[in-house]
Order: sequence, then structure tokens, then C-alpha cells
Amino acid sequence: MGTNEYAQSDTVETLQFLVGSEVRIRLLATLNERREDARTLVDRLDVPHSTVQRNLNKLEERGWIAATVNRRYYTTPVGEMVLDSLDGLLGTVQSMDGLAAFVDCVPFDDFEIDLDLLADAECVVADTDTPAAPLNEFVELLAGSAGFTLVTPHWNPAYSDVIERQLDAGNEVRLITTESQRSLLTGSGVAAIEESLDSDCLTVRLSEEKLPFGIAIVDRQVALVGYRDGALRVLVESDDPAVAEWTDRYLNGIEAAAKPLRKQIQ
Repeated sequence: MGTNEYAQSDTVETLQFLVGSEVRIRLLATLNERREDARTLVDRLDVPHSTVQRNLNKLEERGWIAATVNRRYYTTPVGEMVLDSLDGLLGTVQSMDGLAAFVDCVPFDDFEIDLDLLADAECVVADTDTPAAPLNEFVELLAGSAGFTLVTPHWNPAYSDVIERQLDAGNEVRLITTESQRSLLTGSGVAAIEESLDSDCLTVRLSEEKLPFGIAIVDRQVALVGYRDGALRVLVESDDPAVAEWTDRYLNGIEAAAKPLRKQIQ
């Protein structure tokens, strides 16, 4: 086994040690806030004294924590670095889980962006406990803006409300959706869209091609939206300039192929 392989083996063992016990992570996080003795930690973490003491000893052996003369524990500089690195790792893993959920909603051939660009993106995924979480987050993002570009393969009534408020405020909205959604844009429930079609505030285009996922641009923030069976299932938000650049190129292609709605209904 070479030097690099030994180093990788040690790294894996260290990671397994840390994530193999939730108590160790909680101990590090607690002691990073303030010094505590074992008895106080037992009460705060609500775990047996033997478990707390055993893990304190192991963390101390690794040099991640130390103790004062009266056995009040605290994180060492190395322990602080470990905790910071763990926070970054957990954030990355959470992002990867979100990206996996997004990619699962999008045909692979239709997704050209380098996923590495989205490594630091924030992801909100619908689950059984909070099925509307990504939709609520998305609507809040749109509602809090001073105008936006929205590309959506599926229409949601909440989008109509947000667009109406934006138009009332005199903000600019660019909307691209599919031809199949035309009837949802011209019903009585979205009268503001019909009334504003010839204004400078609203541009609506219809694509005859299927849109594999949704996009919103709010200022320079990009939101990618994954749908399944017409329901918004995952939201990916990024303010990376490289993601914004890719989005601009992608939108230019979609916009060029889509037809203005106002010309089709005259």
C-alpha cells in the first residue's frame, strides 16, 4: 500500500470515527460553544454518563478536546477545525442529496449543466412531512423580488397571484411556458396576465417543445425547479455567476424558439 493509500485509509477511519456516533458530534458542537463538565453534558445531551465519558475520553485522545484542571472540557483548535470541516461536509452531502432529487426529475439528456457548479447550491426537497416546502420557498422567492424571469413546464395557481402582484407594482415579468399550458394562462383566474399582454411589464412566450425543468432568475440568483407528475418536487437555488451564465445561454435558446403569446391571440 502506497503513502497516499495509507493517508486515505487514515482519513476514512477518522471520518468513520466521527460520524459513527451522533454523541461525538453533539459533544464537539456543545463544547465549541462553551466549556462544560461531564455531568452538565449528561443533562444537556440527555444520554447516559458512561456514554458521555467514554466519548469524551476518545475525543481527548485524538486531541480534539482538552480539559481544565477541574475537568471542564473544551474544543481545541484542531477540534474546531474538525467541526468546521464536518459542517462543510454535511452541507455538501445535503446539497448532493438535493441535486440527486433534482436530477431524478429531469431526463439526463436534457440537463447540460456541470453539477460541480451546483455543489454549494441550496436545495429544498419535498418529503412526506413537508410536501409543499419547495413550492412555498419558490413562491416566496418570486414574491420578494422586483421582477423576474420564469420558465415553467407546469402552471401553478400560486404563480398567477405572484405575477399579478408584480404587475400591479409595475415590475417586469418574463414568462415562458409550454403550449399545453395556454388555457391556464387565459382563464378568468389570470385576468391580469391577459390584460397586461400588450404592456411593457409582461412578456409571455409559449414553447411547442417540452420544457424538462423550470427556471427562475431573480436578480442574479438562479432557481432550478424539478417537477414530477406536474407537482414541484425540488428547488435548487444558486448565486454562482457561472450558473447564471449557463442559465442565460440556456434561456436564449428557449426564448428564441418560443412564440409570443400576444401574436397568437390577436
